[in-house]
Amino acid sequence: MLYPAAHAARGLVRADLYSNWRAANRGSNPADLVDDMLHVLQAIYSDFYVTGEGKQTEYASLLLSPRTKVAVYDLKTPRDQWLLSLV
Repeated sequence: MLYPAAHAARGLVRADLYSNWRAANRGSNPADLVDDMLHVLQAIYSDFYVTGEGKQTEYASLLLSPRTKVAVYDLKTPRDQWLLSLV
């Protein structure tokens, strides 16, 4: 079992590796990638990471701990019902 701080350290290292890999394989990174990864990393100790941006699922599962569930809001279901459906 990891110490709580180990989850954050693991996420930061993975974010750095992902950013470098993406730049090497795609030639560049989008301007908002660092901001998006910061939002993901801020959820490192949460049970859920919810977002309206589907592209964030590409790396959210790589950065977050395995116990954090990633969910993308469909923009159709009322927010309160959608959030309650996650539990």
